[in-house]
Amino acid sequence: VWALWGSANGISAKRSTVLARGRAGDLLGRALAYVPGPEPVLAVGDQASRAGGVRLYPVRAGGRLGTPRRITIGSPGIVGQAVEDAGFGESLAASGDLLVIGAADAGPVEFSGAAYVLQLRPGLRYWATRVIQGSRGVPGRPQRLDAFGRSVSVLGDRVAIGSDDRVGRHEAAGTIQVVRVERTGPGLRIHPGPRLTQASPGVPGRLGAHDFGAELLVTKLCARTHGVIAAGSGTRGPLTVPFSNATRCPGRRLDGAPHGGSQSFAVLRTRPSGTAGEEFVLVDGTTLVFSDGTSLTRTDLTGTPADGLGALAPPAA
Repeated sequence: VWALWGSANGISAKRSTVLARGRAGDLLGRALAYVPGPEPVLAVGDQASRAGGVRLYPVRAGGRLGTPRRITIGSPGIVGQAVEDAGFGESLAASGDLLVIGAADAGPVEFSGAAYVLQLRPGLRYWATRVIQGSRGVPGRPQRLDAFGRSVSVLGDRVAIGSDDRVGRHEAAGTIQVVRVERTGPGLRIHPGPRLTQASPGVPGRLGAHDFGAELLVTKLCARTHGVIAAGSGTRGPLTVPFSNATRCPGRRLDGAPHGGSQSFAVLRTRPSGTAGEEFVLVDGTTLVFSDGTSLTRTDLTGTPADGLGALAPPAA
């Protein structure tokens, strides 16, 4: 795992620091997420055990990492069966004190998938809850090969979870399930949210085997409208998808993005969380793209092999 130093004006591979090293086969850094509070934590996915895992590193002064705590299926609060290649930690996202972990090949049915929402506490402790199809706030039921949790994103208390779900007669059409997380003190409660597909009102394009939601990012699309930036192998570039059918903030294709292929997103908060224009979005692993919710402005990275870039932290005060 490397830290690449830079600013909103660009990132350069000329100044980098190795933060953590894995062993052969660990696949350390397969996914990354930076949790700013209550104590700064870097979550790093790995494949060091049969079900996968996430290492929680405390972030010290100057960006140094402390001794990690590794969690996996079967750890305290992480319920489920630790099957081979469960994919725990293949997708990660964080906002505030929440960390969302995808496990697309876990779940009660083979490869049905699951997502875990953790509220981090001081000392690398946490409260956790599992979200699967059919659980509180989520319609449907677990089905083989749905890969629920293949992609995850969170902003504030809104969590989006991608799956490879069938929609009507379309296999692998893809869906995005949105839920709201309530912090209840000792624990978390999940509240229902919309289920988005390319057949949903206001979503650009048409329904098909498009892998919709293979990549997603929860954001504030307009002044009062939250939604996701979503893409898949057949969506012809990123789309904005509002959580509600907002006539003043309809879904649209983002200008400035390449067409074709699944896009990869990473986030750098440059303004207060939840405000329009807060993200940089990484597209295709070679370009830093700024989003204001309506269009994209592209900036080439400076010699940075960024395919695995998944966590961007704001500079220390």
